[in-house]
Amino acid sequence: MSFASARKVRYLLIACACLGTIIIVSACGNAKKIPTAFSDSNIQRPSAGVERMLDFINNTRQNKGLAALILDDRLCSMAQSWTDIMARDCFCAHVHPEDKTLTTSKRLVLFNRQLKNNGLPLLKLDYISENVGYSADDTLSEKEHLEVCSRGFMNSRIHRGNILSKDATLVGIGLAYGKRKGIKTCYVTQIFGRITQSNTTYIGSDAL
Repeated sequence: MSFASARKVRYLLIACACLGTIIIVSACGNAKKIPTAFSDSNIQRPSAGVERMLDFINNTRQNKGLAALILDDRLCSMAQSWTDIMARDCFCAHVHPEDKTLTTSKRLVLFNRQLKNNGLPLLKLDYISENVGYSADDTLSEKEHLEVCSRGFMNSRIHRGNILSKDATLVGIGLAYGKRKGIKTCYVTQIFGRITQSNTTYIGSDAL
């Protein structure tokens, strides 16, 4: 979805939901690996944006009689990594332009493999959904960028459905600034999840 206001604010929002497995990507012609903890000097992260967006999500849910979501560090790591990659490579989607197979659920599997290799507890989910979007405008403040994306998500049936999902209990939020066609752009990823009650059956368990 794209939008343009009188102030020439632009955003794109994409959503997906998955019930239910590293990769080399190119940026400006240079091959790079997608890491778990990504850092790039050209990417900036909003200072208090995660808490602002979490408050918006939970206030919206509570107004609808739904339980507040818990901010999960592991989902935040997944969301931030993907947001950094979108900001670095100037795209906004659930899959990378260089690899259409890298879905949200597959990224969860890759993330769990890295946790497993480091001897850390796995993120065992039986529900996952994702919203991604961006706001591009040189004149907006951090707060205004986040408001543009939050309003955009709520104006979209699918994105709103992810935010108000009765299946979700956790959320991870990733935010990053980059440049899109020379314009300051705030990229957003929201990942919603639910811990499985089964220790053996969860999204991607057959791939681990």
